[in-house]
Amino acid sequence: MKHRFIGTAAALLAALMCTAAFSACTGVNKTIDKNETTAEATAAAVTTAAEETTSVPPSEATTHAADEYIRIVRQEKWTMPWGEQTLECTCVQPELTFSSEDAGEANSELAEHCRFVFEALDRGEEMSNVSKGVEYKAYLNGKTLSLVQITRAPVNQSVYYYVYNFDTESGTRLSDAELIEERALTTVEEARSRLSEREAEYFDQKASQVNGMQDMLDKAKERTLSDEYLDKARYYLADRNTLSAMFYYVWIAGAEAYCDTTEVFPHLPEY
Repeated sequence: MKHRFIGTAAALLAALMCTAAFSACTGVNKTIDKNETTAEATAAAVTTAAEETTSVPPSEATTHAADEYIRIVRQEKWTMPWGEQTLECTCVQPELTFSSEDAGEANSELAEHCRFVFEALDRGEEMSNVSKGVEYKAYLNGKTLSLVQITRAPVNQSVYYYVYNFDTESGTRLSDAELIEERALTTVEEARSRLSEREAEYFDQKASQVNGMQDMLDKAKERTLSDEYLDKARYYLADRNTLSAMFYYVWIAGAEAYCDTTEVFPHLPEY
């Protein structure tokens, strides 16, 4: 059997009257702003940082074994003011090396998520109005390549995730069901049940930082664990064959939904 990734986004609600508005996730009754790509997001998400930072660090290092199947088309760096500090940003456009229709479609999407950033840089625009960067994480586990592209919108701290899973032998893209049942060797139902448990733990940890508003928290948690939101999750294999997921959750302030990542099952035998 195979059976887990946990990312934590601090959302401070102290002084609700001053809480900054979150951006909406794609497909959750919100409109993407002009700084976002016009391509349909395969997954979109919002997280919020509570403090200023001088850089945008990756959540975990890219698995270099995956480099055989990915090449970098273009990479640009820039800095922009961030409060009283300077924010260092990078936009990296990856491209899958598979010669398949699925890879071609994925490469078009990956390029589109970077296009507006590169165009703004080439025009010499003020990047604080455009982007805080685009990065990716890639993981190779046996015959499974998972790539997660992460785009960071400016000012409002929005983060969007795009998940791609490929079979390295055929170059075909894997569905969530194929990834879970054929590569993680478990059932969709079992993975979904475990994800629900992980989401509940994640939500409770965030809620523990909030004083009062229990009724609102209870309703937000109920929606988070509903079929509507569990269906929005996208799975992938992270380091050491860890079944992970990008998941959506409802919060008590801001937009309709946000998302983060979590481990679903810990390190599984390699496929």
